[in-house]
Amino acid sequence: MFDWSFQYLTVAALDDYQHLVPQNHGGCEYVHWNDYRMYFHKYEIELEYLYFWEELSKKLKWMEDYIHLEWPTLKWGRICRRGESQAIKIATGFSNITTRLAHAAYYECIDFMNMEICWYKQLDGVYFEIWKRVAKLKKSFREALEEVYKLDQFPLREHVMEYALESNSFEIEMQFRDCTKGITEEVTEEKAQDLIADAITKLWTRPKFYADYIRKKIEIARAIGILSPVSP
Repeated sequence: MFDWSFQYLTVAALDDYQHLVPQNHGGCEYVHWNDYRMYFHKYEIELEYLYFWEELSKKLKWMEDYIHLEWPTLKWGRICRRGESQAIKIATGFSNITTRLAHAAYYECIDFMNMEICWYKQLDGVYFEIWKRVAKLKKSFREALEEVYKLDQFPLREHVMEYALESNSFEIEMQFRDCTKGITEEVTEEKAQDLIADAITKLWTRPKFYADYIRKKIEIARAIGILSPVSP
């Protein structure tokens, strides 16, 4: 019935915000819900974590070019240690972020980038190039897919296109239709790119990380009066 609950256990001297726990819908809404609900951090710490997460996500974006290496390659090991050192250094600019919390945020940032690259990166480019050929040049989906595959511009999605062409799978076409529904040939290419990119973000329900958990927790806390609606 409720989107939240109070977790009272045996921990003393915690305020209502610290006891508040957003529900984990379906048991898989949050990546590490059992960890998040046991943190019991104060509001000030979790609010600062959001700022830290944003900074971390921006400054570690360079690692996206190496995510595909993964373990057990030596190069990825060096990249991972370099990123970890950078994350700890960034954390020194946030008085409430401990080394332990910084490490946790760092590895969640890696997981987030991995997920984005595996499922979403370059997919908007693939669907946009197909849309141009289907909507503007009136080619069939398969003709357009073959042309885009041969462009060799989207290496991260190459295996998906190759599989669709070899197996005659309709999955990628169905996703393409969903992402381009309502985008007619009269729409400008710039607008079409934006609409396709936006639609792709809704293709799959992304698992949520600690930053998402905090945002939900703050939203609930304000709604039920634990936090002031005008809290920063």
